[in-house]
Amino acid sequence: IRDILSKSLGSDNAINIVYATIKGLGELMWAEDVAARRGKTVEELVGPKIAGLVQERQAQASAPQASFESAHV
Repeated sequence: IRDILSKSLGSDNAINIVYATIKGLGELMWAEDVAARRGKTVEELVGPKIAGLVQERQAQASAPQASFESAHV
């Protein structure tokens, strides 16, 4: 998440806004999970451009990570 803009409906109490923000962030789901629940592909759900970004994220997550020790030996 890089940037968030929100609108507060109801209370403008700063603590309530923080609680609501944390709850909202906690309820975020991966596009793959939402697509599977709806019986759709990720591309049908978010469009081809975003689906490409999702595939890049999956590839990065599945690529083996070089450990710090082996990279600096």
